[in-house]
Order: sequence, then structure tokens, then C-alpha cells
Amino acid sequence: MPQNKQHYIWIDYMKVYGLYFIVLGHFFPSYSSYIYAFNVPLFFIVSGILSSKERDFNTFINKSIFNLIIPVFIIMVIIYIWDCLTHSEISFNIKSLSRFPNALIGMQGVNCGGGLGACWYIYTLFVLKFMWQILPKQILRILLVLLPITAVFLTKNGITPGNSIFSVTVAYPFFWFGIFLRQYIDKLNNINLNWKTFALTGINLFILIIVGRFNWIFYMYLNTYGRYLILAIIGGIAGTYVVYTMAILSERYFNTNKYLRTLSVGSIVILGFHNSIIMDFMRLHNVSINDYNVLLYSLLIMLLFIPINMFLEKYCPIIMGKRVHR
Repeated sequence: MPQNKQHYIWIDYMKVYGLYFIVLGHFFPSYSSYIYAFNVPLFFIVSGILSSKERDFNTFINKSIFNLIIPVFIIMVIIYIWDCLTHSEISFNIKSLSRFPNALIGMQGVNCGGGLGACWYIYTLFVLKFMWQILPKQILRILLVLLPITAVFLTKNGITPGNSIFSVTVAYPFFWFGIFLRQYIDKLNNINLNWKTFALTGINLFILIIVGRFNWIFYMYLNTYGRYLILAIIGGIAGTYVVYTMAILSERYFNTNKYLRTLSVGSIVILGFHNSIIMDFMRLHNVSINDYNVLLYSLLIMLLFIPINMFLEKYCPIIMGKRVHR
């Protein structure tokens, strides 16, 4: 198993492209079903590629606290203050503070009076990493079957509570696939861009379009998957491959710059704030949106996070999962 210590620029590109599609999806254009078919699965696949089992449980907990738990808590506090200051129906009281205990049990804010919100992904990712750290491989393989079956059972019975723990049932196949791909990381890094690669990309794009057209919308945060889970899995992998090709092309022809890296390392900040504050600000001011201008708005939001992330990385790196060294 590779230690994955090398930094891969194309993974930065994958994360940034993925973030753009996350932002775009939250505008809910008429073509949302195509975006949601792969934008969240992509992040769990990339997270799997970047994940590795720590040498001991204390190291795992220590890294999780600094890389995931503390940043999410800070983001939630800032969003809570924003909501209280900008929404007349929310104020600083015991009821509004309920979002914090709700978040502890994985609630995302769907019919629960507030919770993790867009940070649901981080909670689900922590659960997945926790499973991977403590469970033997045999159990993890069995869960690859049992968890999707559980997702089907829950969805068929209308159980969609908007809880990050339940979302593990749908997210796990993608995270597992990312872990599986880690052993081929060097091959993925050195792929030849020839007609076969582009033909395969075209096939995967076609599959993504078919899935987006016929499988309904894929809301992973509600542990739903459209009509058929198998189509959701196929569409998520197909879309990820298309973005992977885009990332490889971008690396080969544009290489990298500090702004790409700034967006990539600040992905948790973008995931946490883009919808809850920036897009909320747009909604409060009745900014007109349509299927076309949201493409530009999404790009502008991504660009806005360049100076935001640069500022936070310099003055508050802990919110980006970085420790302050003195």
C-alpha cells in the first residue's frame, strides 16, 4: 500500500473542480440531477484516495480533532452568529442553540431545528475514517454490501432523516472505491492522454448523462440515491472519471499556481461557508438567478474564496485544519 506522501497537483484540480460543482449544485438549476449525480460522490472518492490508516488510534483521534472537528465547530459558530444577525426568525436563545447538540448526533438541519448544515459531509467523512481505522478488512468488505442494502431499506421505507450517520450507508461505496484506487495512484498520475483515454472519458460522460436523466436527483445528505442505488454508484464513478480527465489535462497544460493550492487546502472553508453565508447573502438581497448566470456566480464565489482562504491561512489556520506553530 503506497504511503501517498507525494503531492499530486491533479488532485488539487479535482478538488477545485468538485468544489465548483458543489457551489453550482446549491443554486439548484434545472440540470441539478446531472450535477448531483457526481459532485458529492467525487469528494468521497478523492477523500478515500487521500486517506490512510494511522499507526495508532491516538494519532487518528489527534489528527481528526485538528483536521475535522475543530474546523467544523468554528464554522458552525460563525454561521450561527450570521444566522442570528441576519434572520429575524432566529435569535440568540436556547432554541437556536439546539443546533449544536443536534450536530453532535449528526443532524444536518433538515426538520431538526438546525444542525450541521453543509458541514454534514465532514461528519460523514469522520465516521468513514473512524470505521476504516478500527475495523478489520474482512468487516469492511462485508459492510460494502450491508451498508448499501441498508440504504435501500431506509429509502424504500421513507426514512430520510438528514443525518450524517445515515449518509454513511450511501457514501461508503465511494469512499471504499477511493481507498481501492490508492494502490494505483502512480498509474493515475502517469496516465497517457491518448485517444483511448478520451474515448473512455466520452463513454463515462455519456453514462453520467444517462444517469442524470433517468435516476432522478441524488441527495446523499438525505441518504437517498434517486431511483436505483446501482445507477447512483455508476454515475458517481463515471462523473468522477470525467473530472479526473479534466484535472489531468489541467495539470499537464497549466501545471499549478498558489491560487489553485489556496482553494484546494481551504476546501473545508468553502464547503462550510459558500451556501450558509455567501449564497444566503444573495438570497437575502433577492439576487436574480437563472440556469445560465449561476455558472458565472459559482465561478465568482470560488474566486472570492481565494483572498478569504489566503487571509485565514495566514491569521487563522486552525479553521483550515492546520495547527499554529510558534
